Amino acid sequence: MVPKGKKWIRKGKFCLLLFLLCSLLYLFLSVKESGEKVLYQGRAGEQSEAAEATEKETDVMEKETDAIEKEIDAMEKKTESAAENSSHAIQDSEDETENGSVKEQVKELVSEKKSGKININTATSEELQSLKGIGPSTASSIIAYREEYGGFSSIEEIMNVKRIGEKTFAKIKDRISVD
Repeated sequence: MVPKGKKWIRKGKFCLLLFLLCSLLYLFLSVKESGEKVLYQGRAGEQSEAAEATEKETDVMEKETDAIEKEIDAMEKKTESAAENSSHAIQDSEDETENGSVKEQVKELVSEKKSGKININTATSEELQSLKGIGPSTASSIIAYREEYGGFSSIEEIMNVKRIGEKTFAKIKDRISVD
């Protein structure tokens, strides 16, 4: 027979162990839930967070486009004044050629931003993740494929990347380019 004092000690140890296990389970579940992001919470007819994020992204792209256009105008003015004031005709023509190629590249970027298409050969991970069905791991897979094989020659080639099948390609094909 166990003395009364030891019986309570055993029950106390058991209760303490049970309490610790419950506490750990609660902490584990609360940490796991805090890591999950709610994409939409509201009623029918309300604007979702995804739509708001898309609007914000569009606004940012418009601001970037405006800034790039201002830079283009400033570069054009600089090249015009340099051509007028320079006494070295050969140097002027070289500068204009270099500035012309830079202008073309900037104009291509501006047109891509305006059209909303993402160049999968130059896009960052964040830009790729803005595409429907592309998460962080898929974006890193796209970048790894592009680095390994030297870029994509067509948008259909993106289906060679792990986790991108016909369904995902159908969702993103109108928003990607390889130019």
